[in-house]
Amino acid sequence: LANTWDHVEMRSGDFTENSEKIHGKIEKLGELAVSESDYLEKLAPRLWGQHIDALWPFGKGLAKGSSDQRATFDTLVQLMKKQELQLIQTILFRGFIAGVHEDNPSLSRILQESVLVVPELKPYFVDILSVTPIAPWGAKRLIELALAGELEAWRFQQISNGRTHEFICDDDLSKLLGALNDLADGVFVTIEILRMRFFIDKDSKYCPSNRLRSVGRLAILKLLSLHRDEISRH
Repeated sequence: LANTWDHVEMRSGDFTENSEKIHGKIEKLGELAVSESDYLEKLAPRLWGQHIDALWPFGKGLAKGSSDQRATFDTLVQLMKKQELQLIQTILFRGFIAGVHEDNPSLSRILQESVLVVPELKPYFVDILSVTPIAPWGAKRLIELALAGELEAWRFQQISNGRTHEFICDDDLSKLLGALNDLADGVFVTIEILRMRFFIDKDSKYCPSNRLRSVGRLAILKLLSLHRDEISRH
């Protein structure tokens, strides 16, 4: 398992075609590996310590090859805990949940919500939630976490990436950003998310609600009230 760019096949020929072939091979490896618990245990030290993009298709393969996806996910969580890492790379979990979601969206929700009761994974909830389109239940969880201050504001910036925010309605996004505005450095995250939200295609019929614009204005006012040193850190 290495970054896909390190594979020889990626260095010549059609990039898209080669990438699809490599991802397919890695996915098949995951499908085979899921039935070998000893093999997964041997691989465990390499599954969460580094950012390796191949772990996404490998995770999808684990999901597709599993006869009991919930049990497999629980096994992966236990293996991750044994590594006692300070920083966890969640690519494998995200690939696994993406694989589950293709066939069983209700189970992918259960797995995503279960992350909140795993202390080691809870800080990465936003990343793991963003793997699938954020449904109303997901937006509600984000709002609850922000209001309670259970996650640092910067962790919510993932919502601005890859048009993830587009699945959240204006009303829920307003509530979320309003809560982020009250967190340390939250205004910077709010402004970044709104920067992407307001980057509208010329053919789009989307018009931001007054409430969402109001939250944005408040973030700007708070930004202007900050000390220069606080702003320069960002």
